[in-house]
Amino acid sequence: MSGAPVGASDTVESPTLALADLLVAYPELSVQQRRQADRLLARPTDSTTEEPLKWGSSPESDLSPACGPRVCVHWTNTGDDAPSAIDEDLDGIPDWVRTTLSEVEAVWDFEVGTLGYRAPASDGTLGNKGGDDTDGLFDVYLGNLGPEALFGYCAPEELVSGQSWLAYGYCVLDNDYAEFPLGPLPSLKVTAAHEFFHAIQFNYDVGEDNWFKEATATWMEERVADSVNDNRGYLKFGQLGKPARPLDTFEGLTHYGNWLFFERFSAKYGVAAVRSLWNRLDAADGAPDQYSTQALKGFLNARGSSLPSFYGAFAAGNLIPERTYSEGAAYRASPFADTFKLKARRVTIRPQTKKLRHLASASYRFKAAKSLRSARKLKIIIDAPKRATSPVAVAYTHFQSGKITKKRIPLSRSGAGSAKVKFNRRVTKVTLTLANASSRFSCNRGGVYSCDGIARDDPEKFEFSVKVLR
Repeated sequence: MSGAPVGASDTVESPTLALADLLVAYPELSVQQRRQADRLLARPTDSTTEEPLKWGSSPESDLSPACGPRVCVHWTNTGDDAPSAIDEDLDGIPDWVRTTLSEVEAVWDFEVGTLGYRAPASDGTLGNKGGDDTDGLFDVYLGNLGPEALFGYCAPEELVSGQSWLAYGYCVLDNDYAEFPLGPLPSLKVTAAHEFFHAIQFNYDVGEDNWFKEATATWMEERVADSVNDNRGYLKFGQLGKPARPLDTFEGLTHYGNWLFFERFSAKYGVAAVRSLWNRLDAADGAPDQYSTQALKGFLNARGSSLPSFYGAFAAGNLIPERTYSEGAAYRASPFADTFKLKARRVTIRPQTKKLRHLASASYRFKAAKSLRSARKLKIIIDAPKRATSPVAVAYTHFQSGKITKKRIPLSRSGAGSAKVKFNRRVTKVTLTLANASSRFSCNRGGVYSCDGIARDDPEKFEFSVKVLR
């Protein structure tokens, strides 16, 4: 995963977004803290200290940078940060430098040219050497990031002149990817796709909700390098593996795994729909400047749907990924919170209670014993929170034939609802997904969710019971 430490536990932070947070906080820092921030935000060539992620005293190569129409790649020929010296065409520029330049230029072509995103903001003359003619091109530096277990990162350097939330910056990519199990070229492809998209994001809103920035950047890997599939390794940390953890959580590796939400979103509304969300998030002067879940709500409402409806379908669909996603046969389905087996002597499940946080879910499975072979139905009774908190209940009926039917259980204003579904020998199981689809926040309260907010409906109590009917 580009930006994330490879092989890390569920307790890490992206250096890219840590640097973005640092730039946003910069005006509030003390003089001493600003000096430290300047060192962290500095380009590898701007630091003389021997510290991780900087070149230290290693000089930039005399032939550096190598530039294309929009991108320049910088490297050093000395020290641990130097790429391999292999240079098959004997022009003095290492082959890996040219490979990196080609890949980043291709990513620019696709993300900006094909998908239509705003290009990263120009950095003016920064990155130039000796008054050369590379003004305004996007700068990429090669460094030995492997010992830090990092694929790459991007740093937002400064705010764009006249703007409060748009920033320009640069990226640092590994100098050989020798330490990574994907192999050098696949590692470069997904890292370039992911990190360059962060540079694009900085020119929409450098302070946007971090979960959204990481989830959409990981989703972008699937668009650029679909065959690599590095992002599958993070699904277990997102809602597919941990459905009870809120969607907009920015903690550990959760946000990387939640690229799957945008996979479902773009499959339904088109790849361009994610760009439409970023247009809503745009914080340029006079732009909408919405926050993550606010943009999602606005987009879905404009298309005659709603965030609760879409989120409920997403949570329930994660129980059958092979039918929900184009590559879902390779994904492990969401886990059940519990399984119940009903039989002739046990035709009722007494009320069960579950507390759910916002934008989180829990699913249950009901199976029929052989003693329930005659034509029967399963009645599901729901006592959910009031409608204003956006509760959702979805039932799937799985038949031996392979057919699956879906029923969204209607809930009253008070949250009460019920439904009857088939439950006989032709049915292998019935599943029930309960979701707290609330997106109500008290914003700018120092919280850890959308809009730096505190969720207003967190947690909410759901109750259900079931009964087999003849």
